[in-house]
Amino acid sequence: MQATAVSDSEEDDGAAEQMAVTAREQANALQAEEGDPEPVVLQQVLFPAHVGSPPQCTFEGAEDLIQGCTAELQSLSASAASKVDVPCSLLLNGLLQRHCFTSSRQCSAALVLNLFQLLALSKSLKVATAAFKTLMALLGDTHQYEALLGCRSSLPTVSSLYSAPPQPPTLEAVPSDKDFVTALRALGLDTKAAADKGSSSAKDGLKAADSHAVVKGTMYHLQLLLRTFAAVCRYQQQGKAAGSLGSAGLQELLLMLLALRLDPIGQLLAVEIQVALESLLDAFQGKDWGHSIDSLAGQLTGVGPSHRAHLAALKQLPAHSSRGFALQQAAAAKLLQGLCQMPAKGSMTEQYSCAASADSPTNAEEVVAKCSWFQAGGAAVAKACQGESGENCFSLWELESCIKTADLLLWPHIKQAKETGTGGLSANCRSKWQEFIQALSRGLSNSHKVAAHSLKLHIAVMQAWDNRK
Repeated sequence: MQATAVSDSEEDDGAAEQMAVTAREQANALQAEEGDPEPVVLQQVLFPAHVGSPPQCTFEGAEDLIQGCTAELQSLSASAASKVDVPCSLLLNGLLQRHCFTSSRQCSAALVLNLFQLLALSKSLKVATAAFKTLMALLGDTHQYEALLGCRSSLPTVSSLYSAPPQPPTLEAVPSDKDFVTALRALGLDTKAAADKGSSSAKDGLKAADSHAVVKGTMYHLQLLLRTFAAVCRYQQQGKAAGSLGSAGLQELLLMLLALRLDPIGQLLAVEIQVALESLLDAFQGKDWGHSIDSLAGQLTGVGPSHRAHLAALKQLPAHSSRGFALQQAAAAKLLQGLCQMPAKGSMTEQYSCAASADSPTNAEEVVAKCSWFQAGGAAVAKACQGESGENCFSLWELESCIKTADLLLWPHIKQAKETGTGGLSANCRSKWQEFIQALSRGLSNSHKVAAHSLKLHIAVMQAWDNRK
């Protein structure tokens, strides 16, 4: 009886899976018939690979520590000693932390670099975890001990080695932006690689049997690396090790993090990526930020394989912070300008300038008002529904990206007016926007295309939020 129940359950699971596959095939076939396939959002940029252990101990005093660890290992049984390597014992027993906090008040650049390489690339996850905790202690970022999910080792915290937590020593250097970029690439992050099925195995020669272990190890190293990056950003904000994270390097890392966020596997690191993004934006020096925002906004509109992916990347920016919001608004304005090509046949000097700076925030009303589809109204929808192509014509998917990007620009101002009663959009702009959305809804009512259903759903959500008190 029990065997029959198990068999029925397996048949039900198989039937459900087959129904899901059939539904996907039907949706793909329908979009193919329409000649307007849905734009891809996710793109593989992470190709996990085997990593080799970096140089392990080259800092001053390493020989004495290794000899101490060797003596300690000799007291263990031969079977136990064979399972523990020297660097692991060195770190897990807290000897390295004692060395860092008692030998001198200045920590060498070589020691910090060794710890960074170990946490990023060591084959032993125990060694990587211990190196991470030790580096966090040196940076004075000890709250990371509890924040790191899944880190379990016998490494004692700094407070357990002393009656009172010591003051972290002065660091000669901290990991630079180049170090982080190099480590990310060593772990398989390649934003320029073509993303296709099986490319990970083809590129790295991974076998099916060990691919899971490699991916798991890579994700763990990335988790440590992203948390270390956030800690170094906070360290620089305190006025320490200034210049280790330069403007150009931060811009490159921002693009890499957003690309990783759109990776099918990288999405599992959403929390770490979000924290890293917030810390990254705050790490820009005041003057550098003012000069970088316009350049960054232009580069962000190219993250991902499609206009839908570009918009998805912008939504990952921490808009709750002043810098994140300013960058999101500037990038959304540039994306909308690119989608709408406003004016359609104007020269570059005639086009509306979306240049942004810290002192000149993006004017969302002006950007949306100059969109060609906004001025065309229902005509743009009619052409898209009929599948017309040519000048001033949009596909429904492009129209959906335009609407969602405009909503990303305007909604924060509408929300501000609702919550505070100040600011917000002008009455004229608000009225025109509502009329335009209603016209869109009417124009889409008779369309049965997949893209039309997606756009109608988003419009319904927009109207629901707009009608909330």
